[in-house]
Amino acid sequence: MFRSMRPVARRLLRRASSTGRAAPPGGGGGARTGQQGPISWRALAVFGVAGTAGLGYYSVKKQARMEGKRDIMRPQTVGKAAIGGAFSLVDGSSGAAVDETFLLGRWTLVYFGFTMCPDVCPAELTKVGEALTMLEGRGRRVRRDGKGGSVVTPVFISVDPARDSPERAAEYAAGFHKAFVGLSGSDEQVRQAAKAYRVYYSRDGGEGDEYLVDHSIITYLMDPGGEFREFYGTNSSAAEIAARVEAQMLAWKG
Repeated sequence: MFRSMRPVARRLLRRASSTGRAAPPGGGGGARTGQQGPISWRALAVFGVAGTAGLGYYSVKKQARMEGKRDIMRPQTVGKAAIGGAFSLVDGSSGAAVDETFLLGRWTLVYFGFTMCPDVCPAELTKVGEALTMLEGRGRRVRRDGKGGSVVTPVFISVDPARDSPERAAEYAAGFHKAFVGLSGSDEQVRQAAKAYRVYYSRDGGEGDEYLVDHSIITYLMDPGGEFREFYGTNSSAAEIAARVEAQMLAWKG
């Protein structure tokens, strides 16, 4: 009996393989021969293609939205940076009034700070002074009164006119390098110079003469044409400043 049922079992298995489900013995109430199961391989393939296409479309739309957000968040820059411009201050060494034309005809490193600064200004100006010494060692001329494409002049502008006279600003800056030019002036003059260079500064608490000044910590490099080239922050080392200034001098065609 068992041997006679083996061919029947084999036929049932073949039928189940071809239809996706096994027909019950005797055929009563079962599925008809050739009827498809609940989900055929063809349907699965169609669903798979549709799902892949949908996922791909979703990914493209998501990427487009992310790119749109990045475009909104990305700083928009057109042309040259609007740094530098008209100002009128007093040179503490000579007592002479100087304006933006004072910077023309030479490279200048411009830093805004104040003489009572406890740590940041001394650290940044020391760095600038060391960079200038390195440039001198490479044959560059670092002078306060020179002209020409190979001359570099460091400029210190006080953002504390109440305590920093032009003379005091000049004496302070000269302690970091003999070529430093120290400038100051009235409240309005200093405000105009800071505005031209996009420098922020604000008195920070204190009473009387005992106060600090919060300010931008940036050294600007201006070319002999009076145009902004680049800036150096607290993360820039003296060696990096010297190398980048020299690279700008070599690349400049005025």
